[in-house]
Amino acid sequence: MGLSDLNAKRIALIFLVTVVALVGGNAAYAYLTVERPVAAYLSTREGVLSYQISRTPGSPPEVTIKLDRVPDLPDLYKELETGLAAKLGACRLVIQDSRSPELVSFWDRAHLAVHEAVTSGQFVAMNDRVTALAQEYGIDLRVTVEAERVYLQGLDADGYLYQVVDRGTRGAGG
Repeated sequence: MGLSDLNAKRIALIFLVTVVALVGGNAAYAYLTVERPVAAYLSTREGVLSYQISRTPGSPPEVTIKLDRVPDLPDLYKELETGLAAKLGACRLVIQDSRSPELVSFWDRAHLAVHEAVTSGQFVAMNDRVTALAQEYGIDLRVTVEAERVYLQGLDADGYLYQVVDRGTRGAGG
């Protein structure tokens, strides 16, 4: 029985079944080893409303998390980052908030001061400027500067702002 004796329909069917099995197996593996453990972890974190995992070939997964009002953004962010790294390995964490128009306008004006401070190290001046802006907009603002990030946590009657700015100091010891 030579190759010419094989039925083309059989070959196509076998190929199709193989592809479906591989794709289905890959999806099941991803669900069991990534999706389910991440869902279990995030469902136990207070303040997490929803999440989405996005994948781009050649890049670490991006986890976007919609937060409710939380008392301490820096602590929660670090807790989420550590927990997700244990489940996914390297990943990028993106936080979503619920900004009022005033909070959007505040960040439009404040982001220059924050990014300038990240570059220059002038965090006291940045804090003074963003605090004055927050008072102008009637926003209760908390600014936290740590070795790796700057966190802004703003609150007004109609929304909340969570902004995390990477200082670009990982591995630099400061």
